[in-house]
Amino acid sequence: MLLPRRPIVRLIGLGNIGFRHLQGLASMAKDIRLEGYDLAHSARERAGLEWSSYTGSEGDFSQLHDTPADLAILATSAAGRETMIRQELDRGTRRFLLEKVVFTQQAAFDRMQAALQAVGASAYVNTARRLWPLYQKLAQDTRASGQPVALEVSGRHLGLACNGVHFIDLLQMLSSDMDITAVDADLSKPWPCKREGYFEIWGAVRFRTSGGSSLLLSVEEDGPETPLVRLTQGDRHLTILEGAGQLVDPAGIVVQDIGRAPYQSELSALYARPMLADMAPMLPSLAESTRAHKALLAVLEPAFAKAGLMTDQGLPIT
Repeated sequence: MLLPRRPIVRLIGLGNIGFRHLQGLASMAKDIRLEGYDLAHSARERAGLEWSSYTGSEGDFSQLHDTPADLAILATSAAGRETMIRQELDRGTRRFLLEKVVFTQQAAFDRMQAALQAVGASAYVNTARRLWPLYQKLAQDTRASGQPVALEVSGRHLGLACNGVHFIDLLQMLSSDMDITAVDADLSKPWPCKREGYFEIWGAVRFRTSGGSSLLLSVEEDGPETPLVRLTQGDRHLTILEGAGQLVDPAGIVVQDIGRAPYQSELSALYARPMLADMAPMLPSLAESTRAHKALLAVLEPAFAKAGLMTDQGLPIT
């Protein structure tokens, strides 16, 4: 008697983020076949050893197979991702989970959205704060109020270029308003990251939604070491302690304690399960995330162009 075929999850990119995805799929080890691939042999070897340590696991980390996957998780940098998605579409893969920054040029979003729609494929973007219990509870309250939300986010280590889209998406989630643009920006000259060939930037950007909600994102060299998130809605003023999972009022009183923010290694199964069942995960679709990405790219492009850092592939950010 033949056993039912396990759904294939293809994890491309086995670096830090990809390895966390692998760990996050541990609870599904008995249910899926994991095909992992990375250009680095050492990364494949490490991932294969980790996956094989899970009871009931089945997988292959030797090569990139030319067969369809039931779900492809692309945990690589944005460079070359458009080609990678097209290759997976040609293999017959129809479900995608994409890491941010998804693409580094605005036109790529429109091209890939058209390519996905043409074959009935779906793609979602891993802006994972939507899955944090603290923000899920807060979103229930802010959406019920219906008043505009004002977010202020600051922190020295946030990464405006590489991580700014997380906070734009957070405002979209809390306000239930996807239409967002940058209205004001004061940016430095881009500077090289630790990762060779990529750049970051200091500065502050204000974004606004069509419904009047706003985000002030400030990433300065002399900014706070620990990210500081403040929310105002009507007469409600809160400081959000992301790491602790707490909401604090102006008097310093903890008014909500949900518990610490989850790690990526605790989240991956939460979107892989529904996606394999042809259901939408609690993440933005590529179409929805396009608005957040374009708002960020539009404000970064002039600063990078002025510094002579625009390339045929778009912005050198990851």
